[in-house]
Amino acid sequence: MESQFPSVFYVKLIECGGNSNVHSFLMVLLFLFMGQDAPFYNKVLGDYRRNSYFVAVGVQSDEYTGLTIIENDNLYYLFNRIKGYDKEKYKAFMKEQLLNKINLDLHGVNLKKSGFFKVATITSVEEQASKGLEKFIGQYFRGKVIRGGIGAAERNAVISKLFEFGVAAYIDDETGYLAISR
Repeated sequence: MESQFPSVFYVKLIECGGNSNVHSFLMVLLFLFMGQDAPFYNKVLGDYRRNSYFVAVGVQSDEYTGLTIIENDNLYYLFNRIKGYDKEKYKAFMKEQLLNKINLDLHGVNLKKSGFFKVATITSVEEQASKGLEKFIGQYFRGKVIRGGIGAAERNAVISKLFEFGVAAYIDDETGYLAISR
């Protein structure tokens, strides 16, 4: 989730000048806010089932630079294969990449064969997301399952927005439909 809080806090810290109580309070809020993604990342990055949660992450490769989605188990197996990462090292590495919004350097990796899907900017998805999480989910889901009639590009953009909102999405084993876990 792209956040404006760190830059806002930075500006507020400059404005409050020498008031150490305000400075201390704002620093505590900043550290609390920066840690709010950790439980979500732990949930998503700790799922190694066959149909695990999707991860939305930027990549740089020979064929594409931009936002992608991939199931966590596929991403873990890729890093296990090319870097030798065990689950703990993978999880720590990915948390750092996601928290710092660092693109994965995947030169020499075939993105499609590895399970990556490119995420295009879809205007209707952006518009729905701007209305807030509940309206967004109401637009695209019936309960926990995605509504019918949504194409692949739009579905990928929806998964990416859900990830930004901190909502885990996965392919349900029984139905084969995209579902959410809140």
